[in-house]
Amino acid sequence: MSRLLFVRHGKQQSTSERSELDRKDPPLSELGTQQALARAEQLADELGGVAPLLIASSPMRRALMTAAPITAALKTALLVNGACYEYSCAGAEFRGSGMGAIRAISADASLLAVGPNGEWEYQGSDAEESDLEARQRARRVAGWLRDDCLPQVRGGGAVVLVAHQTFLDLVMQVLLTGSDARFTYGSPQHKLAHTGVCRLLAHPDGRLEKYQTS
Repeated sequence: MSRLLFVRHGKQQSTSERSELDRKDPPLSELGTQQALARAEQLADELGGVAPLLIASSPMRRALMTAAPITAALKTALLVNGACYEYSCAGAEFRGSGMGAIRAISADASLLAVGPNGEWEYQGSDAEESDLEARQRARRVAGWLRDDCLPQVRGGGAVVLVAHQTFLDLVMQVLLTGSDARFTYGSPQHKLAHTGVCRLLAHPDGRLEKYQTS
């Protein structure tokens, strides 16, 4: 069976440490960088020799900085999906930090679904993404993982997505139950610590089953 691994980013820079430019899209803290390196080493042990292997990330800096050492340790490319930003972190007033921020972290990344100038995939017109828009986006990402990514790793491969607690919880609920009806902001069903991993098995019949969180 193939595997689908969801990885939460490392600890981000605290609000008091952020510059104005970092306010809406902060980088990892020093601790978060150490967490990312440790998780990269663990995943290299777990997934070393696994093929095919697909690594994807949110376009937010803290996720990219977590994904970069993982892709380096696994010697593979990184896909950056512009729809995987955290719940309500984009809107008409902020559409991302730009392609320069992405390339500064992972200069050789393969880019998927990141818009012009690195804009994140916000499709509405409100200043900030609404709950309904976030749920719709999670359903799009769940479909992308199920219909586009998992077929690429059939036969024992793995997909790894590095993103954010709330958004990953929402995507997992859609994948595992077919619905976001139980989702409540601030009360995750699938709770992850910083750089925590939730693992799903993808059965040949398309069924997904959660089997381990660490």
